[in-house]
Amino acid sequence: MVGVADFRLASCYKDFAQSYAEKHAAEKSKILYTGDWGWGYYMDKVGFTPVLSKGVQQIVRGATIVVPTLAWPQPLPKKVIENSIVEEVMPVHDNFPVRSFNGWAKAFFYAEYLPNGTGFLPYSFSLAPLEIFSILKVK
Repeated sequence: MVGVADFRLASCYKDFAQSYAEKHAAEKSKILYTGDWGWGYYMDKVGFTPVLSKGVQQIVRGATIVVPTLAWPQPLPKKVIENSIVEEVMPVHDNFPVRSFNGWAKAFFYAEYLPNGTGFLPYSFSLAPLEIFSILKVK
């Protein structure tokens, strides 16, 4: 049950990376992302650039930054946040009622990333979003 939940979360990251890359192929060089783990693996695989390994100097006007909420959140520099607008917020829902690595579902220490979050088990029964992606545009 937990393995299925974890697989669905990983698939969410893989599917998002592939579909976003297909939709934005012409802009690929200006698409950056924050986050790590499997999410980072799939974003690298489709050719997107991680923000932290390239540094702030790589963030130019017109760049798009894809920010997941749960994939080891990495804060953006204050200067970048001040010069960005949220273009879109994309929740990913799933009807399988078990969540792993999920703050909204209060699954384990990932719940600590969200207000009032405390989790005791590495999974929970929930229909909370698998992930919520924010798409930022640098002004």
